[in-house]
Amino acid sequence: MRSLYFAGAVLAASSASAISLNVNSTDSVTNAAQTIASSIIATYSNSSKVPGLFSAPYYWWESGLVWDTMINYWSLTGDSTYNQLVGEALLFQKGPDNDFMPPNQTKSEGNDDQSFWALAAMTAAERGLPIPQNVTGTPTSWAQLAQNVFDAQAARWDESTCRGGLRWQIFPFNNGYNYKNSLTNGNFVQLAARLGLYTGNATYIEWAQNVTQWSIDAGLIARTGAVWDGFDTITNCSAPNHIQWTANAGTYLNGAVHASNATTTLYWVSMNDALYTAANYTFAPNGTLTEIACQSNGNCDTDQLAFRAILARALANMRDMTLDSTLRQGTGCSLNDTRSSANCSNIGTLHENINELLQNSAMGAAAQCSGGAEGTKCGTDWRSSTWDGTQGLGQSLSALEVVLANLPAVQLRTVNSTGSVAAVAGSNGTSSTAGNSSSGTGTGTSTPSSSASVPASLNAAGDIKIIKMAGQIPKNSVWSAMNYAPPRGRCNHKASLLAPACPCLRFMLHPVKAATSFECDGCNHHASFHSLENPTEDAVLRKWAEQEVSDKERQQAIGAAGSKKRKMITQPFANEDQDVMEIPRGWGSTAHHDALDGAQKVAATSAKAPLTRKPSRKGNSRMLGPRMLGDG
Repeated sequence: MRSLYFAGAVLAASSASAISLNVNSTDSVTNAAQTIASSIIATYSNSSKVPGLFSAPYYWWESGLVWDTMINYWSLTGDSTYNQLVGEALLFQKGPDNDFMPPNQTKSEGNDDQSFWALAAMTAAERGLPIPQNVTGTPTSWAQLAQNVFDAQAARWDESTCRGGLRWQIFPFNNGYNYKNSLTNGNFVQLAARLGLYTGNATYIEWAQNVTQWSIDAGLIARTGAVWDGFDTITNCSAPNHIQWTANAGTYLNGAVHASNATTTLYWVSMNDALYTAANYTFAPNGTLTEIACQSNGNCDTDQLAFRAILARALANMRDMTLDSTLRQGTGCSLNDTRSSANCSNIGTLHENINELLQNSAMGAAAQCSGGAEGTKCGTDWRSSTWDGTQGLGQSLSALEVVLANLPAVQLRTVNSTGSVAAVAGSNGTSSTAGNSSSGTGTGTSTPSSSASVPASLNAAGDIKIIKMAGQIPKNSVWSAMNYAPPRGRCNHKASLLAPACPCLRFMLHPVKAATSFECDGCNHHASFHSLENPTEDAVLRKWAEQEVSDKERQQAIGAAGSKKRKMITQPFANEDQDVMEIPRGWGSTAHHDALDGAQKVAATSAKAPLTRKPSRKGNSRMLGPRMLGDG
């Protein structure tokens, strides 16, 4: 499938020069990004033996992350040189069922591997990457690929151990099947949140919140916002591995940022604050993003060298898609303290702090991209002004993402409830990057569908369309006459000689199905191609119904006992002057959240571990304090 374009598109990489970067100049940032991007594509050109894949030592997941980053590169710089190559790479690896389960990877593929490719497809949908038309089996839209992966992983949600969670590996015969990790579940949260914002379908956001809450309750996310790596199902997830990686924090943060744009609940505001506070404290001890678990001793493996790319993207999105707030910090400052005090001082705004971190990191990364024969190979240590002697795809990916984070935000595409494509503001606050400012309204523009339990599908134009099967049955149709339930499950249509182009014209052997006036659904297939049942959806609905009953019983029991335990806030306050930090359900409610290691206890009690606070709509400053979420 590799086109003639592939050989010619990377010739520009042969003439490179050492990277210089002025973070206050859009042209300088763009030029630096172009140099790093061309080096990445040159690596692909010189080593790839399979379309879409980088050769050893790089694993399949990282190739997906590369194409995700390259879409971000095109979107922010306007350089479409590699778009055809990127599109072909994604499509070649999509697999026969359009769910990124290609035969060359399926046997060893993990849930996190699959989701990285789905997130790349999601980025393609949000940014409007053109779909190559010269590939067999081209999907209707990029969002279709992302939705298929979501459906597949939702069906793998496992409550046989740890009360839920996705396993790291898909198949029991692979090492890691007994491990439930934050990267897998965090990616699933991010995918759900971004699908929810893109489609307007509230079901995705509910999934994102439920999985996030499970991560908190099970102990993957601590009260401080720290994200642990994972735990073993053999011990029923009772002993989390307390190592922290930028990728884990980044993927949960990116999910929370997108979810906060798709809903009005304060739950996600709290998540954004906690995750950012912990990430800033943990991974930027010197004002530059650092992979603390392995970088200081030079022990980062091939995968880990690419992790900072994920956090850099999340931080840029938080700056560009959330409301700004005034940050105050100092010994003795409490969460809701608005007093003037010598010990409590303003340290700028949230966006200013994120922007400074990204600028410092980008300048450090650019300084490291000065090695090799070309003088542009990127190293690892962004704290050093000279090349550290290392190079590789992971270093280049991380450097490219953090450099791109200093370009002005772009609008994200979304689909409203009528099925038409609309644009979502890329910035909900005000941020200045590369000498440019972008501002927004501070509110999400995606309206959740009224049919929360109905999955989204795709129409012929490739847009999202919410399918309300129950409301579409003609009164006099065979479906209603025979009292048949309309199909709600996955489409099983396969192209055939009888219907290579238009499945709606295919002659149906079953007389009831053939006679029905319930003809085409949102993906241009005759309704009879779909399974009548949707076991995955039914299981989720049953779970939610049981949980609702359980919650009501628990609340009644609490009320009878006269408990003063605070309830979770799910709606904005009527009094806009109130200064309240919402505490998500589950934080501080179980003993395992107290089992923090020594380093995290320091993070939770030190004055250098502020909790980010959001301003009221009247502009009152919020306080930074050394306390953990869940404290009074």
